Amino acid sequence: MSGSVKLADTAGGSLYYENGELKNKGHIFPNGKTDPVACRGSVPIQAAGTRVMHTIRGDVERAEGGVDECCTIQMKLDERYPRTDLVGQFTVWVRGPGQNESGTHLATLSHDGIEFHVPVNTAPAPGPVPIRVSRFYSDDGHYVYNVQGDPTEEFPSGRIVQYATHGTADESQWEAVAILRPELLNPL
Repeated sequence: MSGSVKLADTAGGSLYYENGELKNKGHIFPNGKTDPVACRGSVPIQAAGTRVMHTIRGDVERAEGGVDECCTIQMKLDERYPRTDLVGQFTVWVRGPGQNESGTHLATLSHDGIEFHVPVNTAPAPGPVPIRVSRFYSDDGHYVYNVQGDPTEEFPSGRIVQYATHGTADESQWEAVAILRPELLNPL
């Protein structure tokens, strides 16, 4: 089915079902301003025991009825903190081969970083120089290893620099503590 069906009007916008999508179109007010369109999921504080505040799921409907869940995004309270701290977290799950629901946890996004639960692969970037992952962290977070491809006379094939993080994500506070010289297999 295509076309547009208006479902509701509100002070800030109109809710439509349009070409298979639910759309909330914001209004432009007489002063030329708009109120940003938002989707909000919330739970009463006493119901925050599950920590999940809002879930978005992508399902495929079976012909005989029922659905197969393929993707899940959860907005929740960070499990590393007491519920009363109200620290947010965002998790992404997808269905993998042989799974019967969104069973592969891809990533957790938190205030202090992104934790990937699957290998990170980079896609080739358009242009002459592809973008690559060039920084690796030690498991305790105390060191960062940065692959630097800026050749010098002493390091013609680039180098790997080890930085002490001193417990901060502020790179200006990091200290270079070692340079690892790659061994050239085929001299340039």
